[in-house]
Amino acid sequence: MRMVTRIVGAVIAGAGLMAALALSATAAPRFVTGTVDANGGLNGRIAPSTHTAKNYLFRDGSKISIDCRTKGTIVGGNAEWYLVAAEGDANWVSARYVDLTGPAPRWCGDSGETISVKITKDVWSRQGPSTLDKKRRLQHAGGGQEVLCYVYTAAGGSKRWVVTLEDGWVPASAVKTSKEIPFCQG
Repeated sequence: MRMVTRIVGAVIAGAGLMAALALSATAAPRFVTGTVDANGGLNGRIAPSTHTAKNYLFRDGSKISIDCRTKGTIVGGNAEWYLVAAEGDANWVSARYVDLTGPAPRWCGDSGETISVKITKDVWSRQGPSTLDKKRRLQHAGGGQEVLCYVYTAAGGSKRWVVTLEDGWVPASAVKTSKEIPFCQG
């Protein structure tokens, strides 16, 4: 009887190990990789907008690791931007010039939770996190929004913008919340 119990226990343990291995093999990777496809290289920017400062140049053909994606300035018909995983400064690149080698990266701020905010003054939501990006919709003081995360759009973190669930980007100075809004990352 002991031998049968040991064999059954070993079979169950082996099945559990196989299930765990199968689960880990199907889990989404932390970073997605891609290849830069841009003659002359691709500018990394401090936020997902063509109107923010450039802070790095990725050479054509460079392999990059992507942390997450969000919406921003439309480039060549594509509104998606990728946060490139790297040490130091944030580097946002237009998805228009990146060929992915796997599945699309997860959405930035995709923790499964949005944060409710109140709009504190009349302000336009924008396509990207800059007053130079196209206007989307006028947000009125007293209105509510659900936001995902924020980015900095100036050196030293002097200007913050938050991305809303539905209406694009609004300056963080125009919203009030009792919760901490996370930085845009995967």
